[in-house]
Amino acid sequence: MKYAVIILSGAADEPVEAFGGKTPLEVASVPNLNQLAAKGRVGAALTIPEDLPPNSETGVLSILGYDPIEHPVGRAPLEAAALGVQLSSREWVLRVSLVTVGEVEEESGLLVDAAPEALTEREARVLLTDLLTHWRTTLPDLAKGLTLAPGTGKSLMLVDSSAAYGSTMTHSPMTVWQELVKDHWPSGGPEASRLRKLIESSQPFLNTHEVNLARAEQGLRPANLAWIWGQGSPVMLPSFADRFKVRARMFSSDEAIGGLAIATGMDRLPAFSGLEGDALGLAALAEAVADALRRGDLVCCFIDDPALASFAADPHRKVAVLEEIDAKLIGPIVRELDESYADPALDSGAEGWRILVISDCTASTEARRMVPGPVPFVMAGAWVRSVIERPFTEEAALDSDLQISPGHELMEYFLRGGLASVRARTR
Repeated sequence: MKYAVIILSGAADEPVEAFGGKTPLEVASVPNLNQLAAKGRVGAALTIPEDLPPNSETGVLSILGYDPIEHPVGRAPLEAAALGVQLSSREWVLRVSLVTVGEVEEESGLLVDAAPEALTEREARVLLTDLLTHWRTTLPDLAKGLTLAPGTGKSLMLVDSSAAYGSTMTHSPMTVWQELVKDHWPSGGPEASRLRKLIESSQPFLNTHEVNLARAEQGLRPANLAWIWGQGSPVMLPSFADRFKVRARMFSSDEAIGGLAIATGMDRLPAFSGLEGDALGLAALAEAVADALRRGDLVCCFIDDPALASFAADPHRKVAVLEEIDAKLIGPIVRELDESYADPALDSGAEGWRILVISDCTASTEARRMVPGPVPFVMAGAWVRSVIERPFTEEAALDSDLQISPGHELMEYFLRGGLASVRARTR
């Protein structure tokens, strides 16, 4: 049996005013997804436990069949694993993102930009390197044990050899956008106060840094706060292959999801850059998935473009992305599966296939953040049948009788559901 898992990050959404109260999934023309939904089963899964903040790393962990309560992960240690940062068992790693906090009138104290415009990776590195030197000079006790490690994009990571953060709660800057930062300071445990003081002290230093003075001359917002979050110790997870007895591979351009693949023993495969006529690299990815399926049992793809459109508050872009994914990725993969592996229910000699398409979290385009709640999925292929045809939408998923809670039970259902009884009858 061959398995394909397509994770469309943030594909689920809340009603959008520009669409008359419909979601991008309800507006988008996605015939391949809807054909899968008509032939297979549509349902909803609670990928984010109620007590955890919604984010992709937790959502994907759950989709892969791991209980996020039993196996908590932070974004920073997953990125560290993907980047080859070596951590001892006593070290913790934290992500540091440069953000913009408003300082005038109605914007005062609000996180107004989680990704300051036109900030280059080189500028971010200069700002954070100089900030760590400033901390060591002015707050030596708080900065004790902190070193900078490589990061992704415009973020770096702090490695801390002097403290533990097991009871500390932090928040992604994407969940704080347009809210008061004081309402989202690190909390819980003795280290929360330390992190808060470091974050607060970063603002006056960064505001007067030459990089931000140059940005002001260009009419750009300053990257004036170092937001510390996503902490964790080295990730130790049971092998996916040992748990489910299938060889798995993961395509992802997101370093945290790549780190999750590495931590579960999957082969992490390279993502694809866009080419002319294939801006998202989806056609090339579809071909690579077909090749990977010939070499293994299960292939996962993590596509973050729907979530990025939500974070940019661009519902029309999100619809266009969903339609492109449907045409250039979902359609070709399903055709390859059907042509190469066929349906054992119709051909007893066929190897068979199944596909799962799911959103990791709900990404609200109007709120520009991930929000909690069940997410839709569609499952199709060998021995997956439904007597009620439903479209692949949030409302249809919630109306289905297939509700998976907790969400980490979905992978077992996808891999094993319906197979044992059918095979027993055909022996």
